[in-house]
Amino acid sequence: MGVSSLQLEANTLPNIPLVVGDLSDGLTNKVNLATAKSIVVVTEDEMINTQIGLMAQEENPHSVLIIRTSDSCFSDDIQALLQKAKVLCVYALAAEVFVAAAFGEKILDLIRLNDQTILVKKGSPRN
Repeated sequence: MGVSSLQLEANTLPNIPLVVGDLSDGLTNKVNLATAKSIVVVTEDEMINTQIGLMAQEENPHSVLIIRTSDSCFSDDIQALLQKAKVLCVYALAAEVFVAAAFGEKILDLIRLNDQTILVKKGSPRN
C-alpha cells in the first residue's frame, strides 16, 4: 500500500496500490492498515509521514513500513521511534548518486539492501 499527498508517475510504484490525497485525517477509512503487507509513506510533509507511520505501526506492527524523509537528522530520530520501519532520506540517497556521478560514473539504478545503497553503473564492455 502506497500513501502520498501528491499524484506520482505511474512507474514510481508499479503494481502497488496507491492512495493519494490529504491523509492526515481519516487514514484508516481510506486504506486497510490492519491487513496491509507493506505501507510506503512518501508525502512531502515529514510530520504527516511520521503520523501515518505511527498509526500504521500501531494498527499493523507486522507490515513492512517505509517512510520518506528529507532531513537525515530527522530520519535518525524517526528510525529510533519506529525501529522496524525503513526510513529513507531522499537527500542522503541523492547525495550518494551525486558523488558517484561527480567521479564520472554513469549511474543506471540505485538499490537499497541491508541498509546500504548499491549503485548500478554503466560499465565498459569486456573484450
